[in-house]
Amino acid sequence: SEVIMPQATEIKECSFKNCFNLKKVELVNAINVYDEAFRKCFSLSELKIPSAKIIGELAFEKCISLEVVDLPEAVYIRKAAFSNCFRLKSVNIPNVLDLKEYSFNVCTLLEMLN
Repeated sequence: SEVIMPQATEIKECSFKNCFNLKKVELVNAINVYDEAFRKCFSLSELKIPSAKIIGELAFEKCISLEVVDLPEAVYIRKAAFSNCFRLKSVNIPNVLDLKEYSFNVCTLLEMLN
């Protein structure tokens, strides 16, 4: 399944938490992704949130199918936002100002953090 919401500017806490079959998320205008918004979306493999400025605590924690994260506008990455994303290999966050503890904890395949 997929979530494509071109007009959404924020995703509230726990909005898609435990959506085990969610594979694709496209939120082109979302600025805020709040705490646990996509936590434990085990099948999530495609993520497009190019306008996101804030990624909340545990927002993508245990998204174990996620391999690439591209957040060119992200400024704040909160605690454990991508922790336990075991397949995560590449992260692009060139404008980040505040990267909290455990943001990429147990991302054992992470090769590139830009």
